[in-house]
Amino acid sequence: MSLESTPVVQTIKTFADFFEVYNARFRNADWLFRGQADAQWGLATSLERVVKNGIDLYPKGRSKVLPFPPEYGYLTLFEKITLAAFQEQAHLYCPDTPDRTDALGWFALMQHYGAPTRLLDFTQSAYVALFFAIELADDVLPSAVWAINKTQLRVGMPRLLRDQSAGAPGLDATASDHHNYVNELIRSEIAINAVYALRPLRMSQRSIFQQGWFLFPVNAKVDFEANLTECLSYSPGQVEKIVIEPQGKLDILRELARMNVHAAALFPGLDGLARSLRHVNHLAFHEVFNTPSIWPSIVGGET
Repeated sequence: MSLESTPVVQTIKTFADFFEVYNARFRNADWLFRGQADAQWGLATSLERVVKNGIDLYPKGRSKVLPFPPEYGYLTLFEKITLAAFQEQAHLYCPDTPDRTDALGWFALMQHYGAPTRLLDFTQSAYVALFFAIELADDVLPSAVWAINKTQLRVGMPRLLRDQSAGAPGLDATASDHHNYVNELIRSEIAINAVYALRPLRMSQRSIFQQGWFLFPVNAKVDFEANLTECLSYSPGQVEKIVIEPQGKLDILRELARMNVHAAALFPGLDGLARSLRHVNHLAFHEVFNTPSIWPSIVGGET
């Protein structure tokens, strides 16, 4: 089974289309969502993208592309290098850092500030995912919202790990239980393909407002989709995708803003305010362009 065969729920053009699909497919089940600006993109962590894009290890004029056979462990190697570098310097900027043995805590902190990690950000809110799908999307290319059934994902995990890892938390486990268990998986470097869903143990304002979750690929030597594919074989139908046509972008942004789903709300602080102005101005211009009756007042003429 491959993610290329994942069924597309529906191609939508308007917010009303998305609302209809959400109510029909996802409202009565426990799903996690991820918005992506290009519908052609697969699911890949920032760590994978950095390694796949290549590292400039060679003098000018020679190949700059680092080969990417998973069996050579480039993902694991780069993860260890970036983690060590971040741990060595993070205290200069953030005095309240995780314990050095708390690898997952460090990955979460790195993810928050944009460092490459094997964590993949998801959200419990389909509307937050929809915003991220179209916020920076190209005006001519479709974007997408991916949906993964969290309950089924957690049901499949114990089956995959039954023979290789004891004590997997149950469905009623706390965030701390899941956090500690994933740290055990990281320390053991277990080589089994699986994906683990968990919330950040220490929630930031941003993760609270975005209703954030992490999906953690257990096997660090292969990519996210290879880990996820194994889970799909135990729980078919747990991954869906909604494709959003670009012509509906402004309509959707407008409706999301009315629901208070916009950059200023999702990114508390000046960075969120600044990020939101791009769409505020875009929407305002669109309103002006489509309301000729107010043009004279704008250019200084009589209304």
